[in-house]
Parts: sequence; structure tokens; C-alpha cells
Amino acid sequence: MKKEFVVVTGAAGYLGQKVVEKLRKNGNQVLTLDLVNADFELDLTSSRDFFDVILPEGSYCLVHLAAQLPGKDKGKRILQNSKMILSNLMENLEPERVLFISSTAVYPLNSNEGLLRPDPWEVYGRAKYEVERSIKSSFNSWTIFRLGTLYDSERVGGIAKLIAAGLTGKLIFLPNRGRNKHPFVNTDDAVRAISHWVENPGFAERQTIDIVARNPVSFIDLVSKYSSVPPKIFTLPKITNFFGWDSFPILGISRWHFRALGYDQPRFNPCPEEILPREMINLLD
Repeated sequence: MKKEFVVVTGAAGYLGQKVVEKLRKNGNQVLTLDLVNADFELDLTSSRDFFDVILPEGSYCLVHLAAQLPGKDKGKRILQNSKMILSNLMENLEPERVLFISSTAVYPLNSNEGLLRPDPWEVYGRAKYEVERSIKSSFNSWTIFRLGTLYDSERVGGIAKLIAAGLTGKLIFLPNRGRNKHPFVNTDDAVRAISHWVENPGFAERQTIDIVARNPVSFIDLVSKYSSVPPKIFTLPKITNFFGWDSFPILGISRWHFRALGYDQPRFNPCPEEILPREMINLLD
């Protein structure tokens, strides 16, 4: 049986690279779009850049991963560019079906509701949620995966640096001493979920699914599970959120992630049984 052709945006990103590798290993033909290291290197916010893109003949599906991350761009730019990217994709592509990779950042902080409802607490979550709504109104066949915070042993970035520091006994400052439950998810589980969607047309059609660990865990739980020494985590006042730059070079974490680690998300919408992530991230995989 011939494999479906897949167009992937954001293919040069950390998750994008792993998704493309997995799909090609499975035998899918993949066309990648990104600023660098892609089949077509273009600025997705520029409609003119799409003129040179040669699309596959026949039907294809779209996996939309491209996003501007908090800590790297100004808030207004994140929102504007997210909308512009989607507008250009809708104008220049005609996929048979669409998978949009959203985020659990669309949910509110410290909600006591039994089932969380979208209520973004900052611009990154608002950008994701607005794109979700546009996709639902613009495409007949769509699926949305809301991913938790990605982590695995190969990843770099603020969260990974914090975990590495905790494992070596270095001093870490976090809200509530790192005790808040957070929706981490292993990168391999996210890749497996995306691959499952590609391989199974009709799966989760017109559904929104949370891809998170079954039991959200705290930062201190993750570090304690693998550390031979007690983690040194002290509380940094939440008022720090409202001052300074978007990143803390000394603490090694963006202000966005600092805020995110300061809240609980106790319960998520259910995932279909076929793609349920592991109960606990394996930091050493």
C-alpha cells in the first residue's frame, strides 16, 4: 500500500527533525518547509517565499509544527506571525487533512475545574489557541494535538538545563520549590502520536487531544527520581515574573518557563487509548 505524502512545517526544529526522521523511516515521502535545513528554505510568514515551493502531485496531509517559541520572540510578534503563517499555508497549500501541534499553554493557571477548558494565560497560549480556531473553521479534516512540555535525554534548553543542574546538586530557584505538577511529555511519545495520525487516515478526525504524561509530575519529583543527592531547590518569589528580561541568564531558564513551572494542571482531556503516553518520563532513555 502506497504511503501518504506528508508536508511538514517547522521541520528543522527539535521535534520537527525527529518527526521527519520517523516518517521517512516508516516509508512516507516527506516535504519539509522551514527557514533552514529543509527541502524548501523559506520564511513561512512571507507569502512571496511560497512561490518557489513545488508541492507533490495528488493528495497529501499537512503536519503543522512551525511556531515561534516564548523566550525567543516578543509577545506581539509571536501572535502576529502565528496568524500570518497559517494564512500563508491556507492560501498556498491544499492538504487533504491537517494535524496542528498546539500546546497545553492554552489552558489556565491553577485551575480547580475537573476538566480544563482553554483560557490562555499569556501570548504564546493565545497564539496557539487562535490558530486552533482558525484551523477548525478553515479545513474540513483536522486534528489538534496539545503537547505538554517536551523532555528527553537529548534535548537542550531551559527545562533540560534545570534538570541537569538538579541532578548534579546545583542550587535551583523555582516557584513553590518545584512542587507544582506540570504536564511533561517524552519527545518519543509525541513523535509516536504524530506518526500514528499520519499512518491512520481518519484517526481522531475533528478532535482535540492532549498529549501529556498520564500523571503530571513536579519538577522536584523528576529530579529526585534519578538524583543520588537531594535536589537543592529554593523558592523564588513569583513577583520576579513581572520584572527584567524575557530570560534569566543566571538561572538558565526563560521567564515563560519560569512562570509555567509555577502552576498546576491537575487534569487533562483524555487521550485515545492507541496513543496514551507513558505514565512517567524516562529521563535516561
